[in-house]
Amino acid sequence: MINNAAPEKPGRMAWFVFRSLARYLVSLFIPTFRYFGETNIKKTGHIFIEKNYGFQSWAYPLTIFKRPMRFIVADMNCDMQWYNTVADGGLFPVKLTGILESDYELIKTSIDNNENIILIIPQDEDNIFSNQLIQALKKDYINKISFMALSSGANYVFANNAVIPKNVNVTMVCGMPFVIKKDTSDNNFEELHMLEASSESATDVTEPHFLAYFFNK
Repeated sequence: MINNAAPEKPGRMAWFVFRSLARYLVSLFIPTFRYFGETNIKKTGHIFIEKNYGFQSWAYPLTIFKRPMRFIVADMNCDMQWYNTVADGGLFPVKLTGILESDYELIKTSIDNNENIILIIPQDEDNIFSNQLIQALKKDYINKISFMALSSGANYVFANNAVIPKNVNVTMVCGMPFVIKKDTSDNNFEELHMLEASSESATDVTEPHFLAYFFNK
């Protein structure tokens, strides 16, 4: 569904089916994938922001989260293959229009409806729309936002347009390690950068002391 009217909520059975499939595919093709952080959702109306890595941006949240989430795509140039797949399967994702006011209202409606959201943004941090959107969301929902940061290995899973994923180390770290006051930072991705650095460390470090910095699922 591609419009700015909030569709039906993702179905529990559809989420279970896609989650089972995603866990199988990830364990088969990317068995070294690991994740740390605040992924045990206890409240509703939370926004998890991740960059667009194609298949991985859909598969990893499905692997991690047990309860249905709303996928919302803020990348105007996303590959529609995976979007259409989950849409046909009953997860009812939403692709934003690029019009800030109406797109923000759609997300606000989803939050007011107690939905948890996976917001997929472009990898390009200079994208004007995603910057404006994140800035607006952080202004009003600073306590409801977490970033999901992938290590650099995610860039090589489908390197050179490979059809079969390459088995490389990929780590995702989820959370907001510190809260920025609304008007003290001009960088909308400061938290994401810190988590990306942590994901790189987690990929290389096997000592358990790393886990102390996060709430592991």
